[in-house]
Amino acid sequence: MIASPRTATARRARIAALISSRQVGSQEELGQLLAAEGFHVTQATLSRDLGAIGASKAVDADGSLHYLLTDAAAADTTIPVAGAEASLGGVAAGV
Repeated sequence: MIASPRTATARRARIAALISSRQVGSQEELGQLLAAEGFHVTQATLSRDLGAIGASKAVDADGSLHYLLTDAAAADTTIPVAGAEASLGGVAAGV
């Protein structure tokens, strides 16, 4: 496993990548997948993160529910370069 920063941005990028690459049917399942990679989060945090990245639940052809991303949200699942959060924080602080 590659070491990665444990920031909210990194966690959300990993959530998007997991949802894009496999069917994830519940927040519990997603939490277990993240924990296996070193991201330990609460259900409340997962709920906020899923909303922030634009994830929603959908029913597939066999009737099972799973999370998916809009095309725009699924397009970028990379972890941003160092310093990106600092500049975003500066913009948010100025609002």
